[in-house]
Amino acid sequence: MDDLSEKFQQSIIDEISKTRNFVSEELMVINEKIDRLQIRNAQTEQGMFYTRKKEDLSKALKQTLIVIDEMLEPQKFYSDFFAGELKVISEKIQSLNDQKFETEEDMSKFHTKAMEDLLTKLEQNVIDEISTRRCFISRELKVINERIEDFEKEETYLGMEFLEHYAQESVIGEGSMGRVYKVRDLKTRKVCAMKSIGLDGNHLTPKVAREISTLFEIEHDNIVKLEKKGGKIDVNIAKDWLKALLLAIDFLHERDIIHCDLKPENIIIDSNLKLKIGGFGSVRRILDDTMLSPVTTAPFTAPELLLGSNGYGKPIDIWAIGCIFAEMVEGKSLFGPEDESEIRILHEIFRKIGTPSQNSWLFFLPNFLEDVHQYPEASEILPNLDVVGNDLIKKMLAVDPLERITAGDALKHPYIKAGDVSVGEIA
Repeated sequence: MDDLSEKFQQSIIDEISKTRNFVSEELMVINEKIDRLQIRNAQTEQGMFYTRKKEDLSKALKQTLIVIDEMLEPQKFYSDFFAGELKVISEKIQSLNDQKFETEEDMSKFHTKAMEDLLTKLEQNVIDEISTRRCFISRELKVINERIEDFEKEETYLGMEFLEHYAQESVIGEGSMGRVYKVRDLKTRKVCAMKSIGLDGNHLTPKVAREISTLFEIEHDNIVKLEKKGGKIDVNIAKDWLKALLLAIDFLHERDIIHCDLKPENIIIDSNLKLKIGGFGSVRRILDDTMLSPVTTAPFTAPELLLGSNGYGKPIDIWAIGCIFAEMVEGKSLFGPEDESEIRILHEIFRKIGTPSQNSWLFFLPNFLEDVHQYPEASEILPNLDVVGNDLIKKMLAVDPLERITAGDALKHPYIKAGDVSVGEIA
């Protein structure tokens, strides 16, 4: 039996060697495909997208190779399969010894034939088992190959096919969710904004999915569809854009949607000076069972949010629009830069607008104002605006959210209604 064991252990090693050669050839093909993805990753500027994919592929391939190594380890195969087969053979040989024969020659012939049959069956079982494992390995490697092919198709769609229709000109913005590029349609010569967003593995993050689903749902002249320049802006143009912002937000608020992240980076101005708003990844719905904390940018964040209030609503968008309009007119942020601390921004709000009274603030954060310096109410917030314009900005930047003007009422304000104002769009 020892000779028998050695013979078939060698058979196992030979068959496993053939399978390992097959695996090595397949791995060469797979690694070449991954290398091609890596090369294209270096040639395109979709680094986050393809690096994440490569990490997914490497992880999946590593897990598959662990399984393959376990299946093709000779000693493990021997202990798992071959030892069991030998036990069956030993039992059958024992049963043969219990047979009665008339002559020793008859017994010898019978045993020889029986052993030949057992050996043939054992050899076939070994081959069948390794073949089964090879099929499993082949199927696992095929899955890896298909994932690479899927990624290549996505790359073609998101990269090569896109570049056939658009020319990338520059990076115009970058945030936690991705990068925004200025691109030009090669056919129409129209300038557009392209947003490149990183994925969570091979899936959209909830924030990205929320932005896309919201943009599919809403359509308005002043909201970006699934299309910025520093310095002061002419007051008349700024008024035009203010009306466009108010129209867009009024449209959202009527549908109980709060934008929650209005800031210059989420506003797009086209070559015809038409305004659109984008950045819908942080939207909240008033009817949601759970109102999550909004993701805002400090200089455009309403004071109730800076003070940690959970009872926010539509007024936070109005506050942000007031801050944006002030930046258009003044050429700088009204309450400080983006990296300014929240407490410092809150101090600037009270200094420039006036500290609210304890009674008006009682509903939100009682006793907070006891140790806050009391600044008088400002008679004028923006020196570059006339009296009517300052009246509107004061109503938009009312520290008490209950006293803040709504988008609908702001559109009826004399400052907006005066003159012929042409408006922009929602992106």
